[in-house]
Amino acid sequence: GIRNIGLGYLPTYLEHLKCQKVDGKAVPKLHDTGAGTFFVDAGQGFAHPAIDKGIPVLVEKANANGIAAMGIGNSYACGVLGHLVEPVARQGLLAMGFANAPAIIAPWGGKTPLFGTNPMAVAIPSASRPPVIIDQASSKVAKVAIFDRQRAGEPLDEGWALDKDGRPTIDPEEALNGSMLAIGGYKGTGLAMFVEVMAAALTASNWSFTAPLFNDNLGGPPKTGQFFVALDPVRFGSEQFLTHIEALFSAILAQDGTQLPSDERLVSRERTAQDGIYLDTELYNRLKGYKS
Repeated sequence: GIRNIGLGYLPTYLEHLKCQKVDGKAVPKLHDTGAGTFFVDAGQGFAHPAIDKGIPVLVEKANANGIAAMGIGNSYACGVLGHLVEPVARQGLLAMGFANAPAIIAPWGGKTPLFGTNPMAVAIPSASRPPVIIDQASSKVAKVAIFDRQRAGEPLDEGWALDKDGRPTIDPEEALNGSMLAIGGYKGTGLAMFVEVMAAALTASNWSFTAPLFNDNLGGPPKTGQFFVALDPVRFGSEQFLTHIEALFSAILAQDGTQLPSDERLVSRERTAQDGIYLDTELYNRLKGYKS
């Protein structure tokens, strides 16, 4: 449901395989650490095989214990975090995910990046619709939005970024050499720090400020981390959780002009299933160059 995060990253993934920033032959290893906890070592490979290996175990442990948590370490970019928690919610569990990324956000009052865009996602099960997904970065916009404007030769919106001297900028190049602004000011840097603790500290992964960038071929494997939690909602005093949560969804939608957080993505997903995937000429030509 998100056009600019998907095939657009494939050239980067292929380049990282070539320069060994990611190990395409890595086999994730799962380490059971308790009744409701476990860790998956991604082996400096792609995040998705490690997450795919762990999700069935996460669901099984949450169903057995009411709550379960999975750490992913020695990892790489995981793409759209909401897509990864959605399958868990489809099985009736409330799911949360956290991921750290190479530094691009300065701490409040500073000008040197320490935190990544550090997304978090929540997937809420529903009896009447697909899971409702809240998926957002700690920055005002995702980093890919800066790259999109850079490629298009267009300025940024005001309030997105600072240059290396900590001054507001609308120049994408200056933003990439400076820092992005956190969502909600100092509260956003607090959110970025919280995600950093969940995704990096708990998994012994690289801090955002020590992780090599996802968008170049320098510095070796990023070795970032992800963290996932699944909860059985009926274990916490709400046996009628699905009925109860429906009242919240209905109250939101009762107001004109409102929508639930993932509604636009669902519409986009349905459109793509019907019309196919749009591929611009530049990206198509780049991908053709990798066919051999």
